[in-house]
Amino acid sequence: MNLENININEDIEIDDGTNKSIISEEQEDVSKASDVWKYFTKDINYKQNKKAKCNHCGITYTCTAGATTNLKKHIKSKHSSSEKMQEMSIKDILKAVPKWKYNNDEMLKCLVKWIIVNQHSFTIVEEPAFADLIYALQPDAKLISADTVKRKIMDLYESNINKVKESFKNITGKISFTIDIWTSPSAKSFLSLTAYYIDDDWKLNNVLVDFIQIFGKHMGENIKNAFMLGINKLSIQNKIMGITTDNASNNLTFVDALAKENNSFQKDNHFRCFAHVINLCVQDALKELDDKLKITVLMSGSLYPTLSMLIPLYNALIDHTEDYISEGEEENEGEDGNESEDEIGNDNEKSTIKKAAMNCRVKLLHYYNKTNDACIIVTILDLRLKMEYYNDEIFLNVYNTTYSNSNSSSTLSNSLNNEYKNSITSKVFKRKRTQEIDEFQAYFLSPVCDESVDPLQWWKINQSQFPRLAKMAMDYLAIPSTSVPSEECFSISKNLITDKRNKLAGKTIRSCMCLKSWISESLSDLFE
Repeated sequence: MNLENININEDIEIDDGTNKSIISEEQEDVSKASDVWKYFTKDINYKQNKKAKCNHCGITYTCTAGATTNLKKHIKSKHSSSEKMQEMSIKDILKAVPKWKYNNDEMLKCLVKWIIVNQHSFTIVEEPAFADLIYALQPDAKLISADTVKRKIMDLYESNINKVKESFKNITGKISFTIDIWTSPSAKSFLSLTAYYIDDDWKLNNVLVDFIQIFGKHMGENIKNAFMLGINKLSIQNKIMGITTDNASNNLTFVDALAKENNSFQKDNHFRCFAHVINLCVQDALKELDDKLKITVLMSGSLYPTLSMLIPLYNALIDHTEDYISEGEEENEGEDGNESEDEIGNDNEKSTIKKAAMNCRVKLLHYYNKTNDACIIVTILDLRLKMEYYNDEIFLNVYNTTYSNSNSSSTLSNSLNNEYKNSITSKVFKRKRTQEIDEFQAYFLSPVCDESVDPLQWWKINQSQFPRLAKMAMDYLAIPSTSVPSEECFSISKNLITDKRNKLAGKTIRSCMCLKSWISESLSDLFE
């Protein structure tokens, strides 16, 4: 129906079923042509009030004497585009919709990606039920063999390694790493190498750089060789900021060997995983709770309960609580003012807890004293903490040497003047300063932020005000405090390498693990 042919100046009498008025042939033709009721709905009481509502916008009009002129005017002025859309034939609509054409290569690309991300067996493509599913969705689909899936994965890894390399090349700041070693059920050992960096949008990223098979003993030299193999492949050997590992002794020899070979890495920028330190502290504390510890060790040998020993654990704990109940019922006090048995028991408990806490504290102090200058710098660069825990001497030494700006008109001394150290925030506005205030002085004078503030977003907003400090923050705030990300890779790899699926070659495992990380994490746009 085309409203262009409607004579909007001619009133049309509506046949509402009660008025049998005779209209002219010309009027009858116009009435049929208008078909205005495609766009309006008569009111439920239309016979009495002659009202109709627009189906598009809901406006109500009155059809005076049954005429629909105002209705037609409304449609033409307000909904002409909608009216034209309704006039489109089904053929026109089908022409407007782009035709979809099945692409088997695109399907296979998605299939391989699905296998990588979800760590499915390559042989899933040869399972009859899987083939039935694919053919039900697309009868023209052409599946591939398990060997072809493997070959495509290896090719995908090789074809994208340069993209990943280019991505790391464009990172503005330095890169920190976590490493760990895992041995698979098939006795293959792998080094997990995870990179941490802050991008130009001030977002913290972590990505698996490499998953390298290690041959021979897990000695420091072997670990160093595997590490260098991974970072050399991506040409990031000169971007190393810090390395976080667990507390195994071979990691100390690894750091020594790495510092000797790579001059850009400072040996002091080796960090012990804080989660492992806490675990060691707890173990030392539990040594005082010898009987209870034996129960826990019996369960799994690693201080974590397992289901197989759940019932023995229940029995041991029940017996232990019954001992406490029995001791509580013995309330007789000793003679001559001696302590009651309950009091003696409480003292013993307190003594045990005290010894446990002392052991824990000794271990904490041991590792606290091993912290290095980078820990001080990171704390100061956290605007929620700043100088709360440290003095400025170490920070300023790094600030003036590593991050110095040749265009800067001044360089900070090794310590701030006393006027800045004593009641700084109360003095800063009391008198004007004529000399230029250095970046660090300005940062130091600014108030400490609330703990809810995101440090990275703060530096993103303020990097133009503190360019040198922002460069430091981009390098130092990316250093991880734990090696958990590398250990998480091993949890993932356990789904790839199982007791039943244990014959994958080291190179295949490497490709699958790296591709999964690259596709799932911050490098996913490389694979679109």
